[in-house]
Amino acid sequence: MKYFTICLLLICSYDLVAQKHEFGLSLGASNYKGDYTNDNFEVRNYSPALLLFYKNNITPAFGLRYHLLGGIIRANDNGSSDPVYVARGQSFSNILGEGALQIEYNFLNYRSETNRFKWSPYFLGGLGIFYSSPLSGNAITQIQPCIPVGLGIKFIFKNNWNIGIEAAARKTFTDMLDNANGETYGGNGDTQDWYLYNGITISYSLYDVYCPKPGR
Repeated sequence: MKYFTICLLLICSYDLVAQKHEFGLSLGASNYKGDYTNDNFEVRNYSPALLLFYKNNITPAFGLRYHLLGGIIRANDNGSSDPVYVARGQSFSNILGEGALQIEYNFLNYRSETNRFKWSPYFLGGLGIFYSSPLSGNAITQIQPCIPVGLGIKFIFKNNWNIGIEAAARKTFTDMLDNANGETYGGNGDTQDWYLYNGITISYSLYDVYCPKPGR
C-alpha cells in the first residue's frame, strides 16, 4: 500500500515526472519535384498523405522521432504551363511509402519542468527509406534511401496534447522517381528528384514515473 501511494503521488506531480514518450499522427499532402515540373514544386500536384510517428523526448530541446509516411506523388504534362511539356504529353502517379529516423530539435525548451514555453519552432532531419510503385504511367517500382529535412512549429494544446504544422522535403538519390531522366521522355539528367510532405500534426505526450522499488 505504501508503494502504491508513492507512485500515485508521483503521477499527480508534474515536477516529479519526465515527459518521455510521444505518439502522434499528421494529416497533410505530398508533392513532387522532378522532370515533370521543371524542377519546381507545383501546387497542382499535391495529393493526400498520412504520417504516423513515435518520438522519444531525450531532453526538452532534443528528441528522436521514428515515422511512417504513406501518400501519392503524381504529375501530368497536360496541366503544365510549359508548352514543351504539354507537347510531350506524359504523366505518372505513384503510391509512396517511407520509414525514417529523424532528430527533432526544439529551438525553445518545450515542455520543460518550468513549462515556461508553451510553443516552439523546431528543426527535423535524418535518414529514411522510401518505396515507390506506379499506380499509372511509366514509373518503375523502387526502394531507395532519402534524406528528410524540414521545419515546423508546435503548441501545447491541452494538458498532454500537442498540435502543430510542419513541412519537410526529401532529398532522393535517383532521377527515376518519375521514370524520366536525360535519356527518357525528355527529362533532365543533371538533377535528381525530390518529394515533399506538409501536414498538421497532433500528438499525445506520456510521462515516465520513477517509482522506488519495494523495500527501498
